Amino acid sequence: MSQKRILVVDDDRLNAALMREICDNAGYATIEVHDGESALELVRREAPDLILLDIMMGKVDGFQVCESIRKNPSTAHVPIILVTAIDDLNAKIRGMEAGADDYITKPFRMFDLLTRIRNVLESRKADQVDNTHASLDLGQVGDFRQLRVDLDYEVKRSKRYTRPLTCAMLVLDGYDALFREERSAEAVQLLGQWLPLLHANLREVDRIYRIDDDVFIVIMPETDANSAEVPIARIQKAMTDTIPQPVGVALGLNKNLVSYPGSDISSAQDILKLVTGVMARN
Repeated sequence: MSQKRILVVDDDRLNAALMREICDNAGYATIEVHDGESALELVRREAPDLILLDIMMGKVDGFQVCESIRKNPSTAHVPIILVTAIDDLNAKIRGMEAGADDYITKPFRMFDLLTRIRNVLESRKADQVDNTHASLDLGQVGDFRQLRVDLDYEVKRSKRYTRPLTCAMLVLDGYDALFREERSAEAVQLLGQWLPLLHANLREVDRIYRIDDDVFIVIMPETDANSAEVPIARIQKAMTDTIPQPVGVALGLNKNLVSYPGSDISSAQDILKLVTGVMARN
């Protein structure tokens, strides 16, 4: 099997060197550049297997690089993971709209970076074998790219058959607070306790996507807003009953639901903007 080539693009040379070292040690062949123009030139010339792309750069930022790569038929297939220090959901959604496959927020853990790289590469490999629409198996959590594809499919299906569809954004309160207090082991343990509750209280047809460290979107086909509240209430109760409260941190669940059909909704993108908009402004 040939060695996968990863292009690291970051104008912060220390951060670029860190990502390169992590990738090199994991067995990838890594190329490093420090501006958007060089990245576009190299991608056109060599077409790497994956790009780690910083958002905040000088003349040409990561969003522009991502959009340019996606508009060029010869490079549109190259998977992109955005790397950003911006703790802003709007920026992450914009990255998704620009065509990114996933993102990771700095500072990141080595394990998280390598997991996202592996997941994106495996997802693209699966697409090459079968690019038809496929449901996520229960227990899996999708990424940005899968969310875009699946939500577009479900909206078209709902329109065709005049059936309801609900999209819910769920934010696990307490996770971020633990990280801010440098209690990352507890944060990871919390997520490990919460995700099984999420899976156990949703149906097999419901699909889960992670769009931030503690932010998840759930697509609920054949479900109106009132019906969607039922499993979410079960999840909240299960959290209270089974997950111990971390010391000094308030554990909870914030939610925002958007249902189709609706007067403000004509596309999957409309749903994404509405479901993320409320919390993105908080």
